[in-house]
Amino acid sequence: MMTALDVQNLLSSALEEHAELSDYRQRDEDAFYNDTRAICRLDAVMEQIESISRARADQRLKDIQSALATTSSAPKKHMLPRLVHLRQSFPAGTSFERAHEIANKIRKIGMVEKQRLFVYIFEQTGMTTDELGKNFHMHARFYVKGKNTDVSPGKVAKEVWRITKLDKTSTHIVFHDNIHKLTSYMAGHKSFDEYPVKKVKCEMDVVWRQQHNLKREYCLQNSQA
Repeated sequence: MMTALDVQNLLSSALEEHAELSDYRQRDEDAFYNDTRAICRLDAVMEQIESISRARADQRLKDIQSALATTSSAPKKHMLPRLVHLRQSFPAGTSFERAHEIANKIRKIGMVEKQRLFVYIFEQTGMTTDELGKNFHMHARFYVKGKNTDVSPGKVAKEVWRITKLDKTSTHIVFHDNIHKLTSYMAGHKSFDEYPVKKVKCEMDVVWRQQHNLKREYCLQNSQA
């Protein structure tokens, strides 16, 4: 027959076992809850990563499409106004009045930009006072229109020949990319190291212009054409 002490011991043991089982169960539930929460967090993170990746991919695609569109619509180099350097020789006996007329005709050819200056100067190649005026010629700088996508020095030269009726060998045209260098060249700031004889010629140009009351350069506003 069980005594009161035995009953108490059994009850205590049962309570301890119940408490231990409850503790295991709680830990299992916590573990399950934590695992589930971790999985949910991982799913959320992966979904966010995928979303970011998709967004970045979409943005990258838009950037590429925008770049391609910009590139295709941007004016290409040969479509921009081209800076022309013209050297035009005049036949022997050509007067200064006639030379000015020729310059004015050239600035009015269709492919010349009308909103930019047409600048020209007169030079000669004599290097002594007795040779002053030898090989009278003109240098001019101007721009040709960008819409002439196939414009070339040869085509500009043909227009010059057509309108001036001058000999084809008298016209020399090149395209320049640097307006400052060309302006400096036409102003007489040339390199004399390689060709020191040019210095004498440039000095005689000054004397020759003074004798004939010629300006250092002539600037015509094409918008007046």
